[in-house]
Amino acid sequence: MSFDITDYPQLSLYTKGTRIWVPCPQKVWREAEVTQQLEDTRTLKIRPLKTLEEYTLCISDRSHFPHLKNPAVLLGDSDLTSLSYLHEPAVLASLEMRYASYNLIYTWCGIVLIAINPYQDIPLYGPEIARAYSQLYSGDRMDPHIYAVAEEARRKMSLGGQDQSIIVTGESGAGKTMSACFVMKYFADVTAPREQALEKRVLACNPILEAFGNAKTIRNDNSSRFGKFIELCFDSSAGLSGANIRTYLLEKTRVVRQSSAERNYHIFYQMCAARTSCPLLKPLQLSNSCNYTFLTGGGTMATNIARDDCSDFMHTLEAMEMMGLPSNQITEVFSLLAGILHLGNIEISSTDGEEALLQVTSRPLISCASLWGVPPAGLSRGMLQRQIATSRDTVTKSLTQREAIRCRNGFAKFLYAQLFRWLVSVLNTSLCPSDPISNFIGVLDIYGFESLEINSFEQLCINYSNEKLQLLFTEHVFRLEQEEYLMEAIHWEYIPFSDNVATLQLIESHLGVLDLLDETCQMPRATDTCWTYKLSSYHNKNSRFFRPKTSIQSFRILHYAGWVEYQSAGFLDKNTDPVAVDLVSLLRNSSCSLVCELGDCPQLMGTSGGARGPKRSSFRSITVANQFRRSLTELVDKLRRTTSHYIRCIKPNDSKESFSFSSRRVVGQLRACGVLETVRISADGYPSRLSYSDFFARYSLLVPIGTIDKTEVKQTSSLLLASIFKEREQYQLGRNKVFLRSGAIALLERERTRKLESAVVAIQALARGISVRTSFRRVRKFVLTTQSMSRGILFRRELKLRTDVIGTKYKLLDYYRGRETDRQTFLHSLVSFQATSRRILLHRELHRQKVLKSVIIIQKYLKGFMVREQFSVLRNGIILLQACVRRRIAQRIFRDMKANRRVNRCDKGEKNWGLEKKIIQLQRRLSVKEQENSYLKNKNDNKQTYKGGRNGLERSFSVRYARPLVATSDISSLKNDLDLERKQRTLDYNLHRQQVEQLRLSHRQEREDLNRQIYQLTQELENYKSADDKLSDSSIDFEIVNKDCNTYHPADKRLPSEVILRESSPSGRSSGGIESGIDVSSVTLDPWGRTRSDSDWLRLNELEIEGTWLCNLLDKFSPKQTRPLSDLLSLLPSDLLPPPVSLIGTKHLTSILQLISDLTELRHELSLAAPQSLRRDSLPSRFVSSLSFPAIPEGLSVGHKRKGSVDSTSPHSRTTSLLTSSLTSSILGGTAEPELDCLLQQINSLKQANQLIHSELEADHINTLELIKQKDSCIHKLQQKLSAVRSMSYGARTPMEAKLQQEVSRLTQENMDVTSELETIQEDLKAISLSSLPISDTMPSVSKLSAPPVKRGLLQCPRDQEPLLIKTLILEMRPNRTAGLVPGLPAHLLFLALRSADERQDERQVEAILSGSVKAIRQVIRHSRQDLHLLGFWLCNVSVLIGDLKQFSGEDAYQVTNNELQRKECLQNFDLTDFRYLFNDLCVGIYHDVITAIQERIQHLIVPALLEHQAIPTVAMFRPSGANSDGRRSSGLGKHSSSILREEITIRDLVRELSLILEVLGDMGVSSCAIKQLMRQIFYFINSVALNNILLRKDLCHWSRGLNVRYNISQLEDWGRTHAHLIDSRGLDALLPLTQAAQLLQINKKERDATEKICGVCTELSPLQIQKLLTMYTPANEFEERVPPALIRSISQYFNISVSSKSGDLPSRSKHIQPRLMQDISLVYPPTFPYSPSSLLLSEMELPHSWDLTFLKHI
Repeated sequence: MSFDITDYPQLSLYTKGTRIWVPCPQKVWREAEVTQQLEDTRTLKIRPLKTLEEYTLCISDRSHFPHLKNPAVLLGDSDLTSLSYLHEPAVLASLEMRYASYNLIYTWCGIVLIAINPYQDIPLYGPEIARAYSQLYSGDRMDPHIYAVAEEARRKMSLGGQDQSIIVTGESGAGKTMSACFVMKYFADVTAPREQALEKRVLACNPILEAFGNAKTIRNDNSSRFGKFIELCFDSSAGLSGANIRTYLLEKTRVVRQSSAERNYHIFYQMCAARTSCPLLKPLQLSNSCNYTFLTGGGTMATNIARDDCSDFMHTLEAMEMMGLPSNQITEVFSLLAGILHLGNIEISSTDGEEALLQVTSRPLISCASLWGVPPAGLSRGMLQRQIATSRDTVTKSLTQREAIRCRNGFAKFLYAQLFRWLVSVLNTSLCPSDPISNFIGVLDIYGFESLEINSFEQLCINYSNEKLQLLFTEHVFRLEQEEYLMEAIHWEYIPFSDNVATLQLIESHLGVLDLLDETCQMPRATDTCWTYKLSSYHNKNSRFFRPKTSIQSFRILHYAGWVEYQSAGFLDKNTDPVAVDLVSLLRNSSCSLVCELGDCPQLMGTSGGARGPKRSSFRSITVANQFRRSLTELVDKLRRTTSHYIRCIKPNDSKESFSFSSRRVVGQLRACGVLETVRISADGYPSRLSYSDFFARYSLLVPIGTIDKTEVKQTSSLLLASIFKEREQYQLGRNKVFLRSGAIALLERERTRKLESAVVAIQALARGISVRTSFRRVRKFVLTTQSMSRGILFRRELKLRTDVIGTKYKLLDYYRGRETDRQTFLHSLVSFQATSRRILLHRELHRQKVLKSVIIIQKYLKGFMVREQFSVLRNGIILLQACVRRRIAQRIFRDMKANRRVNRCDKGEKNWGLEKKIIQLQRRLSVKEQENSYLKNKNDNKQTYKGGRNGLERSFSVRYARPLVATSDISSLKNDLDLERKQRTLDYNLHRQQVEQLRLSHRQEREDLNRQIYQLTQELENYKSADDKLSDSSIDFEIVNKDCNTYHPADKRLPSEVILRESSPSGRSSGGIESGIDVSSVTLDPWGRTRSDSDWLRLNELEIEGTWLCNLLDKFSPKQTRPLSDLLSLLPSDLLPPPVSLIGTKHLTSILQLISDLTELRHELSLAAPQSLRRDSLPSRFVSSLSFPAIPEGLSVGHKRKGSVDSTSPHSRTTSLLTSSLTSSILGGTAEPELDCLLQQINSLKQANQLIHSELEADHINTLELIKQKDSCIHKLQQKLSAVRSMSYGARTPMEAKLQQEVSRLTQENMDVTSELETIQEDLKAISLSSLPISDTMPSVSKLSAPPVKRGLLQCPRDQEPLLIKTLILEMRPNRTAGLVPGLPAHLLFLALRSADERQDERQVEAILSGSVKAIRQVIRHSRQDLHLLGFWLCNVSVLIGDLKQFSGEDAYQVTNNELQRKECLQNFDLTDFRYLFNDLCVGIYHDVITAIQERIQHLIVPALLEHQAIPTVAMFRPSGANSDGRRSSGLGKHSSSILREEITIRDLVRELSLILEVLGDMGVSSCAIKQLMRQIFYFINSVALNNILLRKDLCHWSRGLNVRYNISQLEDWGRTHAHLIDSRGLDALLPLTQAAQLLQINKKERDATEKICGVCTELSPLQIQKLLTMYTPANEFEERVPPALIRSISQYFNISVSSKSGDLPSRSKHIQPRLMQDISLVYPPTFPYSPSSLLLSEMELPHSWDLTFLKHI
């Protein structure tokens, strides 16, 4: 039947210029071009590229059509199934482009991940990359990576609850072992194991298994010589809970024999390399590895291996210790391995009778026996003899040399295999999960298909296992295709695919290859040749079996990857693997426990040698083939119960060159690993699948505009496909997708290109037509204008001619008459012309003169300026020269004067110096005496002034209280009691006064001693300075200090430092410090004539005088006193009256005392007359209201004990309090008679006196504080001056200088101590004065009636109520309960309770409150980690509590910003610094929890809002042609495999969420500093998530996506700028890497300076990130090209040159950028919480009534 070419649907694609693929002997496939279209002759002329030859292809069948090349836009796509033409050359070309050009080692092929070995370390496996893949959505199109496969398996397990398996296959050297390690590393990084050590133990298995199971082969330096299946067990929460390892088919032959250029297992070479450095190996008697037969294979050992055996051994040893192996077992393991090496060196010779001979004294034999704990004779006998058990007796037979060597080698293989199994069991025991297993993920690392030059039993088993796995893979792929078609409900036909069932039946069926091998092994004297003949007789007619006639020991089997020829030599021995009886029995009797355990193997059993022959005396296991088939069947059954994921490892070349691609080497592996079978199955079906939305967006332009219906996308797509494809077989319409045959995408793209080209041509035609018409209109207009003007000119000329002709005769007639007129007209015109010309010339001349004048003026000023400048420079130079000369002369004169001064001073001696000091002292004493005289004079005047007022008061009181006093016995008794109490208090006061006097005397004596020492030190300092020539400039200043110190006298009460304080007077010199000198005249006087510098020193004297005055007043005063008060005043000497009382006057004081006496008597009388009837509520309202005494200062009331230390301890305040209490008691004890109005008037006068006293006391207090500050500043200045002197001196510090500095420091400290002791004395005197006040027991005081109690900022918590306090303020506290209150109020209340406990010195309560608060806050946070309101609330409260602990700690560093009242509220007794650090750690933990909560709220919004949202509607988000809509097709998550449909999320949603977060943090009272740091962290998180997604998703890497990303970022930045007070510039800078990535996608990459431009723009991106983005860049349509590999290499070289040269070629790049590929999402900037003092007063805190804090009490 002939083939009809016209029926071929893709015939129209084979046109001239079409690119195709043709076979090539060297490169398998090469690219060619069609030079002549296909004709009826069925011939096609083609020309290979880069050649000139043409040849013709004959097309006789559809299969003879050459493969079409895919469009350039699809080349290098991340998924091979998305190619429009899916065939072998397309797959090979795409892999080569990705690997060789762009250095991409991973590629999707449907459900298979192709991994090509890069032969170098690449930065693709860091923890940040693992976290990035774990945080992608299941519907996201992930970039091909081994982590993507692992994450897909993990998600399917967690979502679907189904076990998973990851099958890693490939030939030796393809990277299977490393791929399996990376899978395990991924699970260890992203899962949360219950035990921290479990993750390390899982990863520690790899070094052990590699050391004992890997070896160097010809193809690979680290080849796994066994298969393993690792089950990673997970609990119900998807946390890693354990692991289980199963191994398959260890290559035991390698223990005793290796091929040329290969090595034994790594562990042997590691032991030999570390024999001298490791103490465990020294007793093993090891030597160099080249000295052992088992390590050289009888030949030369391979040395060209890039491995450090010594360091590898240390890693293996560490891994064994980490897995829990005790040291004794590790030693026994190495002893066993060393014994195997010594066993191989045992030389077995033969005798003449061919019997084996072995010397018992052989050193290797003795070493081996000692290491294993067995006798050497028994070991020798077991290798040389065999015991044969007959029916009657046991016969001993000697072995030949060959048999003995085989026995020795078999025993070594048996021991190593047993050791390997034991190690695997130990690993499984260590990794055994303790919790119930919910699911597991299995990682199968098994050998790939092998076809070597000599294939033996191992290759047969390996290929058999690959046949089983290939069948499983083919069924899985076909099943997925079928499930996809059924889910989409499309019509499909059965896809034929070639399975390998026939090959499997040949190998494993009854009487198959393995069955016949086991049967032959049971025969007594069977050979390998017999087995080969038996195979040939049974399967000679099988098409998949062939035995060459030229070889009797070879046969061929047709595998799915091709024919493989096997050599049958050694098959029987390798299958049976016999072990001698005596040797195994010898192991069981060993003194080494491990050797005994390995010898007791239940898997071994004795079997008969055959039905006819005698029984063989050997132990052998079940045949290796049978055992392997059984374990392989179990493995396949387990894999069928799991969801499989496939990783195919490819070896790109045999030379192990990095990124070198050998097409012939790769295509063989693609055929062998089943990748091409996957491609063929996909190509036979519908490989291209697009969602309706993507299909409509891409190809809607092919539909006529009138038929487009955006609401019915499916219907529109159906019409489009029907109009393009004539055959319905080319496409299918599913429920959610459009399914297209292979090549259909190319047709659609071709039609789309034609449509676009026609549209472009039409647009160009319209544009060109418009341009031409516009140009024509312009030319036409110009032509018409030109014609119009020309015609006008011609018409005027013609008109003129006609006029001339008609008027000729008139002209002749008027010729003579008009001649004169013409002449006049000509003259007039000439005159006018001349006038105009002259005017123009005149104007030009005037302008020239004006310009010349201006130039002259400018030159004048310029020359004058230049002359003045020259003169100024010359004058300044002269002045400078004069100054220099005069300075030199002055310096010379000054040095002479200084020398003369020293000489004169030495001549004069100390006589004149002492006289000067005495003169200064006499002057000061004279000024003091004058001040005292002035004070006494003023005092005398005041006495005379107040005398008249006193007489008036005496007369008024005499008239008022002239009536007789009623005396009763009760009154007398009360007065006696009062007198006794008064006397007792007087005695106590006198005793305390004596103590104060003693203390004062001792302090005075100490101060006098200190003053003497200061005087002496000052003298020494002066002598030191005068002797130093280099310190001459500062000698004058220190002489002034010396003079002032010399004026001090021991009898003076002032310190020298107080004298120095007066240097701050404005009348002195302007310079500060000691250099300003001391001006005696600048000392100011207080109102009482004393110097202010003496006020604080005489305070103690004033207190003593006032105390004496009060005692005398109490002793002389009596309620019965009837004599005039003038007598009382006469008893008080005027010099004992304190200065404030003296200011009041003697007359007024007499009136006050008389008023006290009368009111006291009246109180006693009325209290006896009506003791029960008088209360405050019975008094008239007008009288009660007058008791508030508004004029009395608040600081003078009795209740205000802490108002101020100076006010409360002042004698004037105590006197006022005494007067106030007496008056109040008298008034409340009397009757409400009209005469009391007079008393109220007198009380008002007393208020005015009190105000005067209070103002003077406040002034005195302020002066005292200023003097104290001046003292401290003076001491500081002295220290600075001494430091300056010390720094100016040359040489080391002298002993005198050190002593001087020490004395100054000591005196400063003693001065501070004296000041503190002075304050203590004042407090004691205050307490005494308060206790001596006569307070009424029956009536309240004035202060209690007039003012409410003042809160001191203390909350007293009862003992054992701390848990209730913590429960109320922390455990039960909710943010909504603090609405409208002070932020951090719970923290303030906790601190008030702490202050109360601190004042009571209750250490237990302080510790209970603080420790309980920390535990309670942690408990609340632990149960509410997702509640942002609660986290922000406690972040605010903890930071407020830390601020209170700092602000009110009493430390000097935190007292600077406190006011006077806040300083009084500080802690007094306990140092809570340790608890402050504890709360700071707690605050940092809450800060991290807030970040986590915010990240969880916005993480699902970042990618859709920033990357996927199409903010600019005019930009079409085109996908690459032919790409599948879901990337990985149906292999995703089973029932969750399709893309998870998320509702449209825009940038507004993200901005809205951030606004809500800011609002919550602000409502909770979080400080602005913390919010700024949080927002900076959140912006970094947004940048990291978005940038990592761009780096992992190829569909996001094109220019249109970059444009939208930049627009979305600008929206986010605009929002940030509106909250500038909460988001600083550093927060917005965190988005720079994402912004630059978007700019990189938009940069024109074809420009010549593209490299410099890219590197200049992307300053915040690492070189790896730039190269990754350029590599993943995908053209948006066919009019755009990919990034050329040359540009990527140029950028790489640019960075390498810049780094190596270190010449600053990249000055704009940030220095903090690390050379990493992915952003670290888990990175958290360390928070800082700066100290921010609060202006709130603790005494103003109120307890909310709704908080149920009634057990707390304000103090």
